[in-house]
Amino acid sequence: MAGTAQGLTFLLVDDDLDLIRRLESRWHSTSVYVRPPALVNREWASTLGAVDMVLWDWSKLASGESRRALREVQVRQPDLPMLILEADLKDESLAEIIEEPATDFVRSPLDFEELVYRVDRLLGARQREHREPVGNQGPVPAVGNPPLEHVAFDLHNPESGRLDARRVSELFGLPVRRIAMLLGRNPQTVSKTPDAPGLQKGLALFERIATALRHLVGTREGLRIWLNVRNPQLDGKTPIELLASGQGEVVAELLEDLLVGQPA
Repeated sequence: MAGTAQGLTFLLVDDDLDLIRRLESRWHSTSVYVRPPALVNREWASTLGAVDMVLWDWSKLASGESRRALREVQVRQPDLPMLILEADLKDESLAEIIEEPATDFVRSPLDFEELVYRVDRLLGARQREHREPVGNQGPVPAVGNPPLEHVAFDLHNPESGRLDARRVSELFGLPVRRIAMLLGRNPQTVSKTPDAPGLQKGLALFERIATALRHLVGTREGLRIWLNVRNPQLDGKTPIELLASGQGEVVAELLEDLLVGQPA
């Protein structure tokens, strides 16, 4: 891959300067802005081989020419990760575009934290595909960034890098006060410093649940639905009820068993 642990190179088919700045800040990236999409056709030899991922704004795919350009990228480099930004879920042509395993999408309006998750998910999948077994010694470690599947980026404060109780509260639908009580902490203190180092061990349980669920259901919506549906494997209780009563470890273990294919 072109990128390293310190930076990624994106081909960004969009004119959103704010997004370019955020990409550069998050990954210390070199973002390549290309418009119109037809220009991609004339430059793949020099551009596509030097990028880690193509980010393609859905609005730039309105014409047949631009969609042919995108499909040609997929055909020429089928393992090149591609992310469709602000995709229109009502457009039936989206299904054809994202059927390729290296292509994913982020819905409109754009959620940058979801974009971060999708980027890391696509790059992690690409790294796994390029690992090769050596005798009985297991897989060769991938070159570049290690897989980041254990990290729920939207639960971390981007300034400190630590897990943030407010972000956990928003994703799981549990009040910060309740999360503080589950962690055995003063609610006012947690509200004031939601990413405090002393909270990290307790908040890690929520990250385990979030990352496992995203592998199983794929979306924030699916995560919330699963958490709030009564589950026969949990004696008919909802997972969120168990979380709120301090039994989150039961939920985490169930999800991790499902991930590895073990019966609950």
